[in-house]
Amino acid sequence: MQPVPLRRVQLLFGLVGVAEAALLPFLPIVLKDRGLSAAQIGLVLALAAAMAFVAMPMWGHAADRQLGPEKTIVVAALAAAVAIVPLAVVHGFAGLAVAAIVVTAARSPFAGLADAVALDHLGADARADYGRVRLWQSVGWAVAACVWGAILQTGSLDLLPAIYIPCVLALAASAAWIGAAPILRQRAEAGSRRALLRRLAPFLVSLLLLFSAFSATFSFVSVRIADLGGGLFVVGFATALQAAAEAPVMRATPRLTHVLSHRAMYVVGCAFFAVSFAAWAFLDSPVPIALVKLVAGVGFALAYVGSVVVVDDLTPPLLRGTAQGLARAVSFGLAAIVGSLAGGAIYDYAGPRALFLGCAAAAIVAGGGVWVTTR
Repeated sequence: MQPVPLRRVQLLFGLVGVAEAALLPFLPIVLKDRGLSAAQIGLVLALAAAMAFVAMPMWGHAADRQLGPEKTIVVAALAAAVAIVPLAVVHGFAGLAVAAIVVTAARSPFAGLADAVALDHLGADARADYGRVRLWQSVGWAVAACVWGAILQTGSLDLLPAIYIPCVLALAASAAWIGAAPILRQRAEAGSRRALLRRLAPFLVSLLLLFSAFSATFSFVSVRIADLGGGLFVVGFATALQAAAEAPVMRATPRLTHVLSHRAMYVVGCAFFAVSFAAWAFLDSPVPIALVKLVAGVGFALAYVGSVVVVDDLTPPLLRGTAQGLARAVSFGLAAIVGSLAGGAIYDYAGPRALFLGCAAAAIVAGGGVWVTTR
């Protein structure tokens, strides 16, 4: 029987998935509905990602030095509840860009700090069970994405902030409910942070390539589905399928580590991503496009779990929040800048096929680079 604190961590991950599913799949559609072109959507998402790239390590540093990851999540979730409000009323490129930037700055640390919470509570001897904790985020996402997509399609996109606020408030309450793990947190010296960055640098380059491709496809698969006549429910259903595929794979990761190293798990995830991206290049119907999300979900589960434990392998416990925040900043901050800008421009001027094939090539290079350089 699991100890109570770990069940609370699993609840935290589930609520992260519920909250993120209320915003991320539908934000590009909100921007499109307010009159922005694909290139403008890409620019807005890139600007928001630039803020995430700055904010994530700052949140992680605050967690390591002062608050701890649990209290930091509480502060960030309360900030996100306030930050989402302008999205209900603003129109035009400038207003929408500012609204997206502000809410992204607030919600940016959720995943990285949740990872730090899980690793703290699992301890060094049980890190292989991380996937069984992380899967609850995918489960929360899978269920919530379908529900939120149905509500927004039958109601209005303007309901999105009203859905998001209760989600992040529940997340704040869950984080507050978790007791801090028995780990001593001390002030980290600047030199140790610089050494950490040097150790992580080669792997961060691979994360940049892979998640630039992921960011571009995540945003513009939704746009592609909408362009082909799929409704908001199909958009939500597609993201739910990906999350549904992630959960069983994450649950199996403790067994997979008996036959795959952490590096190999990440590389296999890159391969599944490449297959799904290439498939989207040749599909022109909303439902088949949505079904390929199952393949992408397997890739995400393997690559994400692999990346978290690889980063933790390279990191002392006292810098865990900083390291996971930095990895997430590259994966969902800097990579999102590159993916959103390049994705929007390529989608507009070269078409979806060129975009998805380019993303498949990036995933192959990302996996191959890690396999060759870390042997």
